[in-house]
Amino acid sequence: MAEVISSLVAQQITAATGLSAADFAVLAHLRASGGSKRQRDMQTFLGWDKTRLSHQVTRMEGRGLVAKDAAGADGPEVQLTTEGRRRLEEALPVHQVNVHKFFASHLAPEDIAALRLVAQKLQDAIG
Repeated sequence: MAEVISSLVAQQITAATGLSAADFAVLAHLRASGGSKRQRDMQTFLGWDKTRLSHQVTRMEGRGLVAKDAAGADGPEVQLTTEGRRRLEEALPVHQVNVHKFFASHLAPEDIAALRLVAQKLQDAIG
């Protein structure tokens, strides 16, 4: 169900903003990280292989959504641009509405509480 719901939400974001699911994931992670993040740390967080993230960042850089500095000792840092932030701000309400439409609106408060408990247990187990 996670894949189905994620796909439905991603389709709505793409239709409304032109951002792909991968674009949204990168932009949202950068925003949550204060606007910039080392590429290898993004790779770990997103669970993507190095090549996938590198290609995604290159495509996004070409569209002005992110900027990447030269690789230093700790690897390149990816920064959210003004355009990337603007596009993410367009996408966030679409994301919120559709997560509610396809997921949250079908659950009772006790269901959501149970999901939070399960999510916390899984997060603790993963580290």
